[in-house]
Amino acid sequence: MDEPLVRQIIAPVDTLDTSKQALAYARLFADHFGAKITLLHAEDVPIPFGTLDPLTAYEPLTAAEEGEIAEQIRVYAADRLAGEPFDVLVVSGHPARVIAAAARKRGADLIIMGTHARRGWRRALTGSVAETVLRTAASPVLVVPLLAASGTATPRITRIVCPINFSDVARDALRTATRIAGQFGAELIVVHVSEGFADCDSQLDKQFRTWVGSDIGKIGSVRELMLRGGAAERVLDCVEDVDADLLVMGTQQKRFSNETVIGSTSERLLRFSNVPILTVVRALARLTIEEPVPVTPAFA
Repeated sequence: MDEPLVRQIIAPVDTLDTSKQALAYARLFADHFGAKITLLHAEDVPIPFGTLDPLTAYEPLTAAEEGEIAEQIRVYAADRLAGEPFDVLVVSGHPARVIAAAARKRGADLIIMGTHARRGWRRALTGSVAETVLRTAASPVLVVPLLAASGTATPRITRIVCPINFSDVARDALRTATRIAGQFGAELIVVHVSEGFADCDSQLDKQFRTWVGSDIGKIGSVRELMLRGGAAERVLDCVEDVDADLLVMGTQQKRFSNETVIGSTSERLLRFSNVPILTVVRALARLTIEEPVPVTPAFA
């Protein structure tokens, strides 16, 4: 019997509306997989040195300060996690670094976090804690956008879209999407987008069905779609057309680095998707020296 896909969830919280939506998904996954939840709060109060490009240090919180903040987090999370056991961890430091480090230390199988609804130049200049976590965490990360499950207390997962491009990275994402679909009784929609127009439809169709077939397993409902056009646009269109609740995609860690490659298409999906996106990291530890390392995620 396979081990549960998710046993330990780290859910960063910052007492904003985005965190409340992420908490609802933390409860959803905990209920379906029997996972434990740890709420993590990073107290981001740096002490700057210099003026132009300052290094920053973080003074450790006192035990009293940690206890006070932890109690505030418990009160904040009470409505979304009522009846669900959870731990609270309060740490001083840069949020993205603290989240990735805590997930590694606790052996988290999943990080669930919200993201702010910033767009355009402001988003590009200020960056995103969620995107930084995606590049540094060894765990899969579920990013819940501000609009996801807006106004509802209980989110659902009934249809999952998993874009693939016949790579090993996409293979990992498909296997994860299949297990989630099976656990939730959800429909799985596997999508391949061809951005060229010279491909032979019959050969591509055969490759698609052969590649997908061995990893679908015995889940109840599966659809396989082949689309043409721009990858990000067509995937987002597909998510909207099928009324999907979750998008699952793969990412690849860099060699000689603990960071993950996030391609331009994946960045666009993360920034413009109105449904949660689960990124599945393919660690270099799984690769042999002889195996070439992809430099792009499942969709680049």
